[in-house]
Amino acid sequence: MTSNKLLYSSGNTRKNRLFTTNVDQLVSQLTMNILALLLFVLLAITAPIVEAGKRCHTSEQCDYESACYEGHCYTIDEMFEKFDLKK
Repeated sequence: MTSNKLLYSSGNTRKNRLFTTNVDQLVSQLTMNILALLLFVLLAITAPIVEAGKRCHTSEQCDYESACYEGHCYTIDEMFEKFDLKK
């Protein structure tokens, strides 16, 4: 037991502090990277959900060649599929 105390109390304390500081910096940097990645994934998942919740009132609010029907924008092809007007 005394030999361990001698090792820690010898001149290696500065090295130990530097090593601990570097490890702490790496852990905090890794944590920040993981948090940024989780934020990006959360935004990627919620963007389509939020977009689906938007409702249109007129066809001018929809993209080009889309029409507003029952609060949603539909392309011409989607309208044909919806009303079974395929040839």
